Amino acid sequence: MGTSDHDLFELLDQGKDLITDALDLSAEGPESDVIELAMNAVRVLLRNPEATFAQVVEEHYPDATPDEIRGWWTRWGK
Repeated sequence: MGTSDHDLFELLDQGKDLITDALDLSAEGPESDVIELAMNAVRVLLRNPEATFAQVVEEHYPDATPDEIRGWWTRWGK
């Protein structure tokens, strides 16, 4: 394929924009947040295929804990 990490990250961002625009999703909210969380997981897994959710959180959300991030969806659903 010959795609660099930088190119892949750009494609991930374009994919996120494509989906949020096509579905008319807000830039902030549970749907956009879960898309961003998944993109960050891909970034971590590309470097470490054995990475855990906790490692994704540690790298991309240093001021949050895994339980706190799980709680985002619990609070939104109520």
